[in-house]
Amino acid sequence: MVDGMNSDIRLSVSFWDHWKTVVLKEDLGYQGVESLQRLWCFSAINKPTGKLVGMNSRAIEIAARWTGAPGALTTKLVELAFLDSQNGVYELHDWEEHNGYVVHAPDRSDKARKAASARWERKNDIEPPPRNATSNATSNATSIPKSNAKSNAPSPAPAPAPAPAPAPAPAPDLGRLEEEVVPVARDGSATAAAVFLVDEPMTFSASDIQAVERMREIWNRKCPSHGLHRLAELRHWPDHRIEAAKNFLFKKIDGDFDRWERLIDHVLKDSLMTGGAPAKKGYAHPWAASFDWLLEQSNILKVMEGR
Repeated sequence: MVDGMNSDIRLSVSFWDHWKTVVLKEDLGYQGVESLQRLWCFSAINKPTGKLVGMNSRAIEIAARWTGAPGALTTKLVELAFLDSQNGVYELHDWEEHNGYVVHAPDRSDKARKAASARWERKNDIEPPPRNATSNATSNATSIPKSNAKSNAPSPAPAPAPAPAPAPAPAPDLGRLEEEVVPVARDGSATAAAVFLVDEPMTFSASDIQAVERMREIWNRKCPSHGLHRLAELRHWPDHRIEAAKNFLFKKIDGDFDRWERLIDHVLKDSLMTGGAPAKKGYAHPWAASFDWLLEQSNILKVMEGR
């Protein structure tokens, strides 16, 4: 066990209800979620920095008590960005950000040891005499040889140092909204993420995620070749953007992907919407339609009416 003596980790009470956790469960079952939490607990004790140095895929799955197909858990955790992998070394994603108390446990333990040592040394020093006994000690010292005073004086018994009080865990910052760790599988299958500090997280079903992913794929298949920006993977999207895309698809165009494609085709036919107009003064590039711009209801009418 690492000297930091970690006994717990921080986990949001909303973890099990977060849509990413729900999808992870659908991918790997309850055992997948259990193994993820076991890996966090293992790391808190043995790898508090979150860097799993010296651990390959097999070692990670043993630490996580994974009993499924070999390599399946590690592959899924990397895909979902629960784990980062660089130069053959695995690392828990954003571990210090969400469990900084765990990461710095060795430092706190070292400081506590130094403080206890300092207290012990102070206790071993001879205490100065009480102020009201000073005059008596001075008068008696003239009749007592210094050698006898030193030899007859009882040596003070060292008092045991009190155990260092553990530092309190930092209070969570509930004013911060964080969508943590992660992505969605690019093949439309379920994916998930862990959330440590989340204020009123949104929840999405696996079908919602698959639908938004299909919207993203259609956009990326058609638009980049016309100069419009390629959309990043869903793991980089904030919840509110996924929510906006889902609402547009099901509330504005009745979940019809053909209508979504036709709307994009209409955009691509208009040179003004694909950056064909001269850039405005003070701007380096001309304006072009974006995915988020297109999701606004008023913009749908502009596109369809050619305005």
